[in-house]
Amino acid sequence: MLKLLITLCLFFTHEFYISVTQIDHNPKNESLEITVKMFTDDIENAIETFENVELNLGNEKEHESSTDFIKNYVIENFELSQNGKDIDLEFLGKEVELDITWCYLEAKNIKNISSLTVENNLLIDILETQTNIVHVKYKDQNSSLMLNKGKTKDKIEF
Repeated sequence: MLKLLITLCLFFTHEFYISVTQIDHNPKNESLEITVKMFTDDIENAIETFENVELNLGNEKEHESSTDFIKNYVIENFELSQNGKDIDLEFLGKEVELDITWCYLEAKNIKNISSLTVENNLLIDILETQTNIVHVKYKDQNSSLMLNKGKTKDKIEF
């Protein structure tokens, strides 16, 4: 029985630590639409480490304030600046799908961008090998950044 339990634990843990963020400029609404995709157990571990609370995301025991905890964590660890000026981000919500948690954000009044600086510290505080990939779509240009503990901030020029 113990051998089966150990095998199941190894099967259900993931060996790589990655998040993927998609940032799309919406010229019609003059906004940035941002989607952050993280492993559910990783975001739970990060919040549980600093808030000492169990989130139980995606099940009947989910903490009633889980969205607020995630909002605070994401807003504190993910920052954007446009043309050197900080951008205010609005947390729109989250969705949990099995082992993935999606977070949705928006930045309003974004017309023309000559540069976009991204600082992404999500999960880096608890996972030494965390990699945060950021894809940005502005007009017809697609750019990507790979951020990690050694480099949490980078800039894209348009």
